[in-house]
Amino acid sequence: MSEQVPVCDVQALQEATEAVAAVLHDVREADWSRGAGDVSWSCRDVVVHITDCLISYAAQLATGAENDFVPLTAGIDQGADNAAAVRALQAAAALLAATVRTAPDGAAGWHPCGMADAEATAAMGVVELLVHTHDVCSGLGVDWRGPAGPPTAALRRIFPDVTDVLEDHEPWEALLWATGRAELADRARRTDWQWHNQRPVD
Repeated sequence: MSEQVPVCDVQALQEATEAVAAVLHDVREADWSRGAGDVSWSCRDVVVHITDCLISYAAQLATGAENDFVPLTAGIDQGADNAAAVRALQAAAALLAATVRTAPDGAAGWHPCGMADAEATAAMGVVELLVHTHDVCSGLGVDWRGPAGPPTAALRRIFPDVTDVLEDHEPWEALLWATGRAELADRARRTDWQWHNQRPVD
């Protein structure tokens, strides 16, 4: 019996969202003006970025954008407190999940890393949620690990060149390595990386 390959779908996106919302809610009283991990943004800026990305990915898939990002401006109100910012992120994730769920067969949206079908769009959302929440938690001194299922599915869909790492490492470590955020015992930290939305040609 062959091993079942995990699919990055609405369930993976929702699982990632729930884990992210839970930890961000737990740190809502912290100082989000602090720097987030190794990125050049504040923790607050990173949460805004995640939210913007989720809405943008939904717009790309929903419209079948072919050449550029949909010129849509949406985000978190500057006056919103941290708890409200978490709710905004959850709303954006729900919009993305709904778009992925209802996308017709063959739907895809433009992204610099290639045209993204529904599964790739979900995978992009999973990566944005998990990796950037790791950045926020690192900046706040919180040791956080995301769930194992979503990163496994996302890596297999949009990081086909690094899925061999999953054979020897836990999904969370593999995801952080793939996105240049950590080194592994047998692999140096990556300084250049990207994901690949288009499916490999058989």
